[in-house]
Amino acid sequence: MQRFKAGIVRMTALSVVLALGAAACGSDDKTTAGSGDTTPTTAKVQLTGTLKGSGATFPKAFYEVAIESFKAEQPGLTIEYAGGGSGTGRQNLQDGVVDFAGSDGLVKDEDKPKYKGEFLYFPTVAAPITVSYNIDVTDLVLDADTIAKIFQRQITKWDDEAIKTLNMPVEGCRVIVQGFGNVGSNAARILAVTLMQQHGLVGWTFKFDHARRRFGCCNFTRRTISLSRPLTFLNDDAEVRDTILHEIAHALAGLPEHERR
Repeated sequence: MQRFKAGIVRMTALSVVLALGAAACGSDDKTTAGSGDTTPTTAKVQLTGTLKGSGATFPKAFYEVAIESFKAEQPGLTIEYAGGGSGTGRQNLQDGVVDFAGSDGLVKDEDKPKYKGEFLYFPTVAAPITVSYNIDVTDLVLDADTIAKIFQRQITKWDDEAIKTLNMPVEGCRVIVQGFGNVGSNAARILAVTLMQQHGLVGWTFKFDHARRRFGCCNFTRRTISLSRPLTFLNDDAEVRDTILHEIAHALAGLPEHERR
């Protein structure tokens, strides 16, 4: 997943820059006379003034480098970026104390009338982010739709039905992985846990592994039944079910360890 940082610029400030740019392109062409050379030359317009910005701290280092490079070309123009966080930047832009703001979120529709004039969004930097959590769960799974709803604050509790559906309780842990192929690992895990419970396999856990030469495994020492995730994707429901039942039979028989190829 990527996080995008956008710069929000007031239309008034943008208009000034565009106006200066137009002047630079339209009024400074000069023709050298007397030598027969009619090649036009363009004089570089030096800008002056101050642009102030604040907001997200994540892109601050990038903005500082960009500002320094621009300063080398236009020493008469001062550009300042104070940081302070996305919320601070949006508020400062709303209050009219800055000309542009860095933000990782859009302005809410209900807040737009509070701004003094129109504004525009310009994507500036992007970076990957992680979804971190601090709960006693192993291998928590959140699919794209669920993560989006969390960020949009449509899901605010860990016991939300959307999360519970993805994470089926197994030995006190919520472990599930969303899969694809003939039989997704989501469906395969639910099937395995259900069959283990139906056959009275108490105190056992189920997991996926990355084996490629055998499909199922019954580890009596660890009291674990596992399926190869790669092979789960390649087999149909009947084969997955048969393999699970095969390993359950070995677990009930009490064999120390067995693998089904």
